Amino acid sequence: MKDLLKIVSGNTEKDDSLKLSIQISERKQQLEHALASASFRKGISAFRYGLITSGISDHLPISGSVTSNTNGNINIFSWNLLSDDHTFNSFMNVTGTGILIGDLREPSNTEQPHDRLCLEKIKQKYFPEETGVIKLKYYDGMNIKFFFSELSQFLYANKKVTSHNSDDSINYAIEFTESTLDRFITEQTSVKLRPDASDEDITLIQKERQYILDILLDKDNPNHHEYQLAIRHALEIIFHLKEGSFTFDNRLLRLSEQKELLANMRRQDILCFQECSVPADLQHFLENETGKNISSISTSTKEGNKDHVAIMFDSNKYQLTGPAPIKSSFGGRKPYIIATLENILTKEKIIVGSIHHPGGRENVLDELKGHIKILQDEIGDVPYFIMGDYNHTSDFFHDPSLKFPDHATFTANDYDNYGKSIDGVLTNKHIDFDSKTNLITDTMRINIAIQEISNGMIKASAPARLLQRVENANTKPISDGILGIAEAKLGSRA
Repeated sequence: MKDLLKIVSGNTEKDDSLKLSIQISERKQQLEHALASASFRKGISAFRYGLITSGISDHLPISGSVTSNTNGNINIFSWNLLSDDHTFNSFMNVTGTGILIGDLREPSNTEQPHDRLCLEKIKQKYFPEETGVIKLKYYDGMNIKFFFSELSQFLYANKKVTSHNSDDSINYAIEFTESTLDRFITEQTSVKLRPDASDEDITLIQKERQYILDILLDKDNPNHHEYQLAIRHALEIIFHLKEGSFTFDNRLLRLSEQKELLANMRRQDILCFQECSVPADLQHFLENETGKNISSISTSTKEGNKDHVAIMFDSNKYQLTGPAPIKSSFGGRKPYIIATLENILTKEKIIVGSIHHPGGRENVLDELKGHIKILQDEIGDVPYFIMGDYNHTSDFFHDPSLKFPDHATFTANDYDNYGKSIDGVLTNKHIDFDSKTNLITDTMRINIAIQEISNGMIKASAPARLLQRVENANTKPISDGILGIAEAKLGSRA
């Protein structure tokens, strides 16, 4: 494909059209390859957003059985449920992000082919003296996720209810006009700005927002169709975050539909969870779904957040015993809990932990093993099972006592772990992992779809019918075919 690009020369309109056609064909082949090799798929989405709308979290659960010293097999289970505190990371996966990053960074004041002159004009407007690669202070690289998050939050906060439907769903109108965007640039807050930000910092972030919007809305940009999709995707994400499938309550509803998974959870003796938003709600849910008496202990890094680790167990079979549970965190960021359970019938003790290992370059296995040793010094050389999200594969740790299932467990891009097995068990016992639990994807309790129509308008469709077009004579569309007024329909929240 690259060889074909080399033979296209000149700046004629015909050559530019051929080049664009070749680039689109190459991009299509890359996408088809990515989807064909993806471990997770929901429609055409191979990332976090696709799995959560159908499968509750961006992780798959792991489970298995181990042989105890005195009482046969112990069934164990672990799952990172994606805390409500972290669901905004889904903006990392807005479609077309990589292409936009390239357009934002492309050097200015350089000779451009004909189809890139529109981009060069924008560069000259904002960076007249810059001749190299452009690096933004607030939204450079993957920090573009903050731009999409802030834009979507602003549009969502300013949405208007247009009608209520007989099925209790709601139709919304979202204005995406010049005046709306001007307000976004100057009014929307940002986590990228300190509370004591200077006037210079505020002016700079506003400049960067305007620069990004100019590129997104430029119809002459050959990537314009990619940016149409990006804005629509970002709007779908914010609706799912605020009212749709990303909320913890609605994800529990999705869990109630996962019959194979629930059958697996019913036979577990011990269940560990990470990023559990509301442990008490999950405990109550499990008691209703499994018919068991469930006890639990949990902790988080600070009061009021929704990033808990929890250990839940069948209280007819196990009870909490001394020494006191260890509740702590790695550097104040990732919580963990380690406790001792006793089999009520056999009196056998085991050490169980639920942990969320840091990403990056940190390896904290020695810290965990130190806690295990302290407990074993007091209660003896008992089995231990420290379950959780380790944020790395086995190749990072090179420790035979840390064991991972063969199948992929993660569907996001954090720490370059997409499609890898990063949820595991640190243990001194042999473990037989279960095969991957299949999550159903053919039903959606919450359905949100935002579709493009002409004349600068957007509308959403329900599965059975299209919404009526909304007319508003007082607003001027910013660009035909991208987003003038948007409607989003939320499915029934029964």
